[in-house]
Amino acid sequence: MKRSLLWILVLVCGVPGMVSGAGAQSPSGSAAPPAEESMVVSDRGSDLPDDLLPGAPIVSAGRPLSVAEAVALSIRNNLDVEVQRYEPLIAEAGREEAWGAFDPKISADFAYDVRKSPNTFPLNSVANNRDRVMGGGIGLEQLVPYLGASFSARFESSETVTRSTFQPFDPQYDSSFFLSGRIPLARGLIWNRPWTNVKLSEITSGISREAFRNALMDNVRSTVNDYWNLVAARDKVRVAQKSLETARALLEQTRTQYEVGVVSRVEVVEAEAGVAGREFDVIRAANDYRNAQDRLIDTVLGRELSARTSLQFDPTEDPESYELRQVDVDASVRAAFRNRPELRIEDQKIEQGEVDLRFAKNQRLPQVDLELRYGFVGVSGDGNDSLGAFFGSPPPDSAYGDSTEDFFTGSGADNYSVKGVFSIPFPNTTARKRVLKRDLELR
Repeated sequence: MKRSLLWILVLVCGVPGMVSGAGAQSPSGSAAPPAEESMVVSDRGSDLPDDLLPGAPIVSAGRPLSVAEAVALSIRNNLDVEVQRYEPLIAEAGREEAWGAFDPKISADFAYDVRKSPNTFPLNSVANNRDRVMGGGIGLEQLVPYLGASFSARFESSETVTRSTFQPFDPQYDSSFFLSGRIPLARGLIWNRPWTNVKLSEITSGISREAFRNALMDNVRSTVNDYWNLVAARDKVRVAQKSLETARALLEQTRTQYEVGVVSRVEVVEAEAGVAGREFDVIRAANDYRNAQDRLIDTVLGRELSARTSLQFDPTEDPESYELRQVDVDASVRAAFRNRPELRIEDQKIEQGEVDLRFAKNQRLPQVDLELRYGFVGVSGDGNDSLGAFFGSPPPDSAYGDSTEDFFTGSGADNYSVKGVFSIPFPNTTARKRVLKRDLELR
């Protein structure tokens, strides 16, 4: 195609000369030599673009940069990596927060209560009853991991001062200590909300770590690719400039040969076309090189860039110095399936869905709980001197500590209870549909 165009150009340029030569034949019949036979080829050396000048510094000296340094700088300056870096820390805090549901809970209370009421008891000699109660309690509650059971211990004590004439103690000291427990036997056993949150938070923490690995790997891969693309673009510029230099030398040689009549004008036009093609290659290679520079600068510097940044990198790595290695395709594929963060994230999302499904199935069960309670109560105080004669003499005085001295002994006033609790919504629509929803989401 190129040669056909060249022949058309030669014919167009040569027709006027051929016509004038045919009309100026000598009497002997031979054609007269043209007045100006030599071909003038325009010399564009004075108005060439800078990139096409001989020895144009397209690839100039810049800041030396190795692959390792480029990767380190890109990790430090990449905003996506910077943001993703905190996600594992946030997820780890969320995991520890979920475990906080199993922290023991200490509670305490204090009250001061005065109660007055008209006397309606005939054996009480006072006109109005008046009781002043002052006391409180302290307790400890603990939710058991995995099982979902809860246990508590509580101690309460109070002092009651009364006007009643039939109360044996005034003041009276009441103390009690109880251990209580609630054990789920169906709903809430193992897959209760606190334990489910712990499992989900652990999976979320793993997902966030894999997401950070994925962002880091993408950044490293992009940086390495941009680095070697710049090396390739640099070498391509050098090759294009060398090729242009060779084409120009060939053009000068062809012009000289044409002037002495060794070659035809077509050869000169072909040489000029070759120079034009090489110039186009240089322009394209220069643009590719500058674009590669911009991409690497953006990848490496990132947030450190400003509107006034003027920089050029000079890669120091030589691809020829790297050792070629044989790749085992099957082993590489297995390693990729085992280690790729995207696949591990999807596996963990499936595990997350399975946990949600187990919890939903557990919440579909009825509530069947066992409640246990065991403890002691004790009473002491000062004998009521106002005790009516009908009730006999007041008991002997006893200190506050006497109200607790029989705790956990055979003579103590122990109390215990066992209680079963059952409940279920009917027809339990919410729980059943939630199971269906989680099952469909998992598929």
